[in-house]
Amino acid sequence: MQTSAPQAATLYAFVEQPLLGEGLSRALESCPGLNFLGYSADPHNVTEQVVRLRPDLFMVDQSFGLRTLFQVLADLRRAAVETRVILWTRELSPADQRMARQGGIFAFLERNRPVSSLLDCFRAAAAGRIWSPDSGAASGHQDQHLAMRLTQREREAMALLKCGLKNREIAASMRITPGTVKVHLMHIFEKTGVRDRHELSLLADRLLEEAAQVEARAAPRKQAGRSAPVAGSQAAGGGMSGSGRP
Repeated sequence: MQTSAPQAATLYAFVEQPLLGEGLSRALESCPGLNFLGYSADPHNVTEQVVRLRPDLFMVDQSFGLRTLFQVLADLRRAAVETRVILWTRELSPADQRMARQGGIFAFLERNRPVSSLLDCFRAAAAGRIWSPDSGAASGHQDQHLAMRLTQREREAMALLKCGLKNREIAASMRITPGTVKVHLMHIFEKTGVRDRHELSLLADRLLEEAAQVEARAAPRKQAGRSAPVAGSQAAGGGMSGSGRP
């Protein structure tokens, strides 16, 4: 019995420069698993096109400005269009990134990334996975190993940084000094290999999720270890009980 090939994910783009749309078309024309439906450079008709085509993925160009993009996404929500939105972006502050996620952005893709990263991001989004810089080359096992190299306090600091807090605000929330926050962040940068706060904020969701999954899987084993009786104690207890009988 033959199995049918998985259906290709569809992608539509909202880009300021038609040249970028043409470049996307060429990059995706021979890419298995991805079907490029086209692009629009017109903020006035892009919503109509996306409502008509209903793509699985919708790449939007930050050049239009976050306000325009949020308006488009709000219009799509009102039209009950379900699509995963990928923001093609310049550098975003952690606060802007948080606002973008709240506005409906599923993934972020930096402009200076190579075509291979572009395709990795599209494939991950099509599969419902959060993509982050350099994650395409890392396996799930490596992700978990990387996440668990961070201490609990380092993960706390990373979660607060992801929310857009500055060092002083992180320090106040964790009840430590700003200097200690700097030390935590320095250790995080060294362990994860990220270059700056922006890249760390992009990676934070995946690391925190992986750490939570590892801890959740470990919890039953720890509980079993605490509740299991020690074999030697059982044997000793059995012998004492037996010797007391007539």
